[in-house]
Amino acid sequence: MVFICCNFAIIRINQERCNFQMKRRLLLGILGSFIGFVVGVIVGGYIGLVLGGTFLGSFEIYKSTGFEGYELSAYVGAIIGGIITLIWGIKLALKFSNQTKNKK
Repeated sequence: MVFICCNFAIIRINQERCNFQMKRRLLLGILGSFIGFVVGVIVGGYIGLVLGGTFLGSFEIYKSTGFEGYELSAYVGAIIGGIITLIWGIKLALKFSNQTKNKK
């Protein structure tokens, strides 16, 4: 009877440890995606603004779209940068969580 109780206690401790690791991995994925998205929007917007001001400044895009060329490229760059670094941030965070898991 004591042996069965000890086994249940060990199983319970292992389940709690597994739940903690899953919660940590989920939290790292969410945090990585948020940081990646914010950085991607800022960097992508800046690169879009620089490239748009350089290459699209001479075109008359304003008449057809209502946006200046540099403004439009900044928006597109921010969207693309946010999506790309969102995915990259999740992958990096999950890779980091697996490395900490394997060291134990």
